[in-house]
Amino acid sequence: MLKPRVLIIDDEPANIKALEMIMKGRYQTYSALRGKEGVELAAQAPQPDLIMLDIQMPGMDGYEVIKRLKQNALTRDIPVIFNSILSDEGNEKNGLDLGAVDYIRKPFHHVVTLARIKTHIRLKKAMDTLSEKNSQMERLLNMRDGVERMAKHDLKLPIGAIIHQTEALLDREDIPKDARISVKTVMAQSYHALDMINRTLDLWKIEHGSYTFTPAPLNIMKVIRRVADEMAILRRGRHIDLAISLRGAPADRTSELMVEGEEWLFHSMLANLVKNAIEAAPDGSSVHTMVEDHEGIRITIHNMGAVPVEVRGNFFEKHSTLGKKHGAGLGTYISMKISQALGWIIHMDTSEKTGTSLILSRIK
Repeated sequence: MLKPRVLIIDDEPANIKALEMIMKGRYQTYSALRGKEGVELAAQAPQPDLIMLDIQMPGMDGYEVIKRLKQNALTRDIPVIFNSILSDEGNEKNGLDLGAVDYIRKPFHHVVTLARIKTHIRLKKAMDTLSEKNSQMERLLNMRDGVERMAKHDLKLPIGAIIHQTEALLDREDIPKDARISVKTVMAQSYHALDMINRTLDLWKIEHGSYTFTPAPLNIMKVIRRVADEMAILRRGRHIDLAISLRGAPADRTSELMVEGEEWLFHSMLANLVKNAIEAAPDGSSVHTMVEDHEGIRITIHNMGAVPVEVRGNFFEKHSTLGKKHGAGLGTYISMKISQALGWIIHMDTSEKTGTSLILSRIK
């Protein structure tokens, strides 16, 4: 453990030597014989934890030194103890008024001087710790607020509206039995979606690099098929076909390709990308998910829509909506963050002629 650093600013080498002897073995000491030199040293890394400052010095005296220290953001919080042979209470008051934390009269009393140095270094360390904790708390609160706003905007409000509407339908007596069953199914799925919001914290951890990855064997073809099933409602009415292939041949429900991963993360990543492709695809066209595993694994999600020129450069950035009226622009951003956590590389190719391909790749 590094010893605390104490900077001694005094024009008398004998005084510097006396303080060095008092602090020997407990603190790292270094010194300056002139006030200007001391001001410069205090701002250089690694900075001192405490400054022992003489008042009477030629040129820049101790009062001017502490004024300079307090004017600099790099040095204003370093505690300063004034040292002086002067016993006038006015000098002590002047020093404390300028921001010194203590005043020690010369000649130095070994025990008293060491006790005061120890006390003020401890206070400095405690204040540094408190300041860092406050900064961390502020950052965490800002992050949490952002995540909560994201969840509320994209998930809780629309799901809450669905639940409200299904409850209203179930209160009606003229709903046929089969329709009532369907409404109950919608309600159950809506509550399930609300449960999924609890995973928002994991996505927040991924975004800020604190997520702990726990891989397990995963059949990615099964996940791709489930995503396709979930997109049925989104495709309905637009006559969009959703094709899946493995190694160039049509895939079915028995297709298998095993990787190491976390299923819910992989599902979320793919669902966001496939949803994006379906929303961008022209009516009556096809969205094709192609999986290859020659030298590595490559998943390509292709549609015939082209990404607008104005957002191609920030396609995977937060709030890139591709011109959609109600989109929050988080789908591709979330997928990009998850792909990084899972060890995949993601990129996008697009043109007016060939459409858009979202490509996930990973070396085996």
